[in-house]
Amino acid sequence: MSGWFAIVACAGWPRWSHVEPVEATAATVDRASLIDVSWQEIAVEGDDGDVVTDPGVPAATLASGQGVVVLGALDGAGFDAALTPPEVAANACEPSARVRAPYPGDYTGDVDHVVVTLVDDATLCVDATVDRPEGGVVDLLLFRLDECGLPVALARRPNGDVIGVDSVSDTIAYARSVFAGESWLIQAAAWEPDDPTASMATELAVSAVPTLPADAVPCPLPP
Repeated sequence: MSGWFAIVACAGWPRWSHVEPVEATAATVDRASLIDVSWQEIAVEGDDGDVVTDPGVPAATLASGQGVVVLGALDGAGFDAALTPPEVAANACEPSARVRAPYPGDYTGDVDHVVVTLVDDATLCVDATVDRPEGGVVDLLLFRLDECGLPVALARRPNGDVIGVDSVSDTIAYARSVFAGESWLIQAAAWEPDDPTASMATELAVSAVPTLPADAVPCPLPP
């Protein structure tokens, strides 16, 4: 059996030599480092309060492209299923349903809070570093706040799992789509080891960035 083939030439051959150059990012570059965020730092000194409405709780209003870094510490760790979380109230509002943890009971150690209010529709990025002792377990929970500034719902993943619960890593990070005008509470507490003298330094970076496609890298590197 015989066959044949033909070669057709053109003036633009080879094509790669006539392609216009385009800007690209090298595969070795961490794309998260390319996201530009203006950061503000807050150092928490002393007791910042036990509930979200206490006046010492750090708070920030974030437009897209802005972030806040909160430096603090979790003093004491533990959890008691027999405890009742403290009631949270605000002026002219009914007390909240004491939304505090994803399971019955309350933390016996320090509970730290950061409140952010969004100016734009955005992706809310949360990235925390916790100096955990061996065996330490930390919750870094995300709550939606109502118009009174009271926590009303724990943020969950599409499969129903609570975001940020039972972390055994020194770094905790997650992201969630949020909308302009919403307020969110990031709450940190350690429940292992069961030790009132434990102290864990924390660095929490919270930022708002433009909402990107699901396959993109939505969050910046902490400063």
